[in-house]
Amino acid sequence: MRKALLFGIALLALLVAQGEALEIRYLGHSAFFLAFESGLRCVLDPFTPQVGYRIPEKLEAQVLISSHEHFDHFFEGFVGKRVPVLVGTRNKGADWNLFDETIQGVHVFALPSYHDEEQGALRGKNAIIVLEGDGLRLAHLGDIGAPPEESVRKKLRGVDILFVPVGGNYTLPLDWVTELIRDLAPRVVIPMHYRTEVTRDWPIAPLADFLSRVQGWRVEKKGSVLHISGDTLPEPTTIWILEEEGPAMEQRGVLEITLDFERQRTIASNQYAVWIEDEEGNLVKTLYVTRFTGRGGYRQRPDCLPTWVKKANPASLPPQTVDATTSATPQSGRQVYTWDGKDESGNPVPPGTYRFFVEATLFWSSRVLFSGTFTYGEGSVEDIPVTVEYFGERHNEGMITNVRARIVPSP
Repeated sequence: MRKALLFGIALLALLVAQGEALEIRYLGHSAFFLAFESGLRCVLDPFTPQVGYRIPEKLEAQVLISSHEHFDHFFEGFVGKRVPVLVGTRNKGADWNLFDETIQGVHVFALPSYHDEEQGALRGKNAIIVLEGDGLRLAHLGDIGAPPEESVRKKLRGVDILFVPVGGNYTLPLDWVTELIRDLAPRVVIPMHYRTEVTRDWPIAPLADFLSRVQGWRVEKKGSVLHISGDTLPEPTTIWILEEEGPAMEQRGVLEITLDFERQRTIASNQYAVWIEDEEGNLVKTLYVTRFTGRGGYRQRPDCLPTWVKKANPASLPPQTVDATTSATPQSGRQVYTWDGKDESGNPVPPGTYRFFVEATLFWSSRVLFSGTFTYGEGSVEDIPVTVEYFGERHNEGMITNVRARIVPSP
């Protein structure tokens, strides 16, 4: 009995140890907030306000860590109060400041590199920041502009997470970036330092240029916040695209879907749903579903909105989630539905390709499905093309008409 109890305690401790301990938040450009299970809270490469990204309010961090002293990677006032700062260079980048510290159980040290191909003659020196904690090894390459020496590579090979600048010009050319990734073989690559709407006037490349060169690696879109541990990381190398917290949501716009609804006098009709999917076909968010179907009517009438039912799996949803998206069948007239770029949990989604759907049960098995594909996160779109497909005999075609979609600036 005692042995069984001790085994159980050991197993529980192992499970806890393997929990998702480390939090990573992408703040924009090359800045990341890290929260270790050991208690350390730090920001890597904090930027100044002139970069243009929003600086988070009330960010709790005990230390700021910068790869070098340039304004888009070093800002002592980033958290609004005085905290210790570790910087990998000094004298405005003329010299290295290769620190080696252990802070709240996390080993933090700097490795030498250059900001350009002329050994720093053009833009100064740069430091690679390495953090070892929670059973993970992370390396932030800062503004690396030349391939690192072999002695440095040896200390980076097999790192768990590699933060890599991919915008070029001020940093490594993309061909060199992909070569370095192959050599270091990290489990996860997180791209950074690329052109966005915030830095649209900067002479650096957009993320798409990097992604066009990495067909051999798996690419996964993530939100702005990660919770990870060693046992949750992929193998082999996978690229994780993080959504930066920096740009305000209003810069991304709002999807607006309008339709004309004519209430029918027949039974087994007047049911419809509106929802968003990502480009892989995963449900992002239900914007609206008529109450009868949303609250279980699909069990009585399997012909009710079968596409939405399959995607949303409403039987598994908590009542409050169903209540948030359902309401009685509306009166005849123009209906408007909007999407603010957030998923069912209220988290901002990454910019990218998405689809909207409007499905309607017209009369028993007769139904219609409207859909449109759009790019979210790149500003306004006046008119998104809409396709339509009918299923079964075409009854009550006038129930839903004039489906339109566009992306408008946030109010």
